[in-house]
Amino acid sequence: MHATQMKEGSAQLLLIRKLFTVLLQKLREHSENLEHRNEKTFTNLRFQVDQYCWFFTHHNDAIDMEEIYFDRVGDKPVDSICSLTTDATTMLKVCRGEMSFPSAYLSGKVKFHGDKKVMKAIAVPIKDAIDVLKGLKLETESPDVSNYSESPSQVSTDEPS
Repeated sequence: MHATQMKEGSAQLLLIRKLFTVLLQKLREHSENLEHRNEKTFTNLRFQVDQYCWFFTHHNDAIDMEEIYFDRVGDKPVDSICSLTTDATTMLKVCRGEMSFPSAYLSGKVKFHGDKKVMKAIAVPIKDAIDVLKGLKLETESPDVSNYSESPSQVSTDEPS
């Protein structure tokens, strides 16, 4: 089966971009805790999904992210100490909650290269980012949930009808 090819502006790419944007926020939140516990943090980290790459750098107590597009799947647009590589199909399953990130990793669909301590240190921010994304998806895709608090007619009461 051929992997999903992401195109600029596609819903798949937007969903994956949203995940990495939330991940940036979560990495920033967790970096102070990691340093406080003297756990190893990353200096640079690359997430590669098909022809897109999200490159995170951690320097001077700041974490930044850059999105890079490259011509061919398999190219390495930037060198990094640690990298995670997968295809769009797997990443979309993770984003949608159809597959957990640990399951994707253990099955070999997500490949990690680098220091395993870094993988351990970023595991919680990755899980938190996926959980946030699942929550956002539920809020935006389920009209019953999103309209529940806005429409008094949907609120149940104890009064008999």
